[in-house]
Amino acid sequence: ESWEVPSVNAYDGRSWAVPLVTQHSYSVNWEDANWNSIKLEIDTFEKDQWVEITMNFSSHVEHFEATRGETPKNLNGSDPTFLKSVNRSLSASDPSGTYTWNNKTEKFISILLSGNPQNEFQFGDIQVKSYGCYGAHCKPKETTPSSKNLTEKRWSNKETWESGKLPEEGEVVVIPSDWEITLDVETPVLAYIEINGVMKFDTNSSVTLNSYWVFVRGQVL
Repeated sequence: ESWEVPSVNAYDGRSWAVPLVTQHSYSVNWEDANWNSIKLEIDTFEKDQWVEITMNFSSHVEHFEATRGETPKNLNGSDPTFLKSVNRSLSASDPSGTYTWNNKTEKFISILLSGNPQNEFQFGDIQVKSYGCYGAHCKPKETTPSSKNLTEKRWSNKETWESGKLPEEGEVVVIPSDWEITLDVETPVLAYIEINGVMKFDTNSSVTLNSYWVFVRGQVL
């Protein structure tokens, strides 16, 4: 069995209630298949009952996670545990919430809902979340310049500045990537400052950096 689901704004609060016949597999074909998360709210199953739901996606996805959410208020406690992902086709004997996915060719995720194991936590919701990037390689690269290659400067030194004078109110200031500059005086209100190197605040003075906009590419200490 399969049905088409129209494009939906993720923030409009829309949802569907669909009666399903157990012992069947269903395919949900999203018209706009770029979704980040889906919540499945389910009722109880008899121990030998099951339903398999397959959903498509079109965006680049590296990983899926399914977690069991909160149980209804009339039940005590919750079981917010991670569910099991398997790299194979699903079986009717798998525990409820077992899922598998393919991000190479067909781009789908399938999840099994069943009465196995038989406990109160099967009645509630399951959250499925997709990750466009997953793992250590997704962390942004360090942009902080190495202090070994920096030239030390002081804001109060007129020789620091190409104009031969300290920056004035309303000016745009750009700190080069090879500078380590110490702010040792209070600045006028600048229009904009871009810090590509390292800026330090003099710990022996009470100083303030005043600017309408501050853009940090490097590091402020």
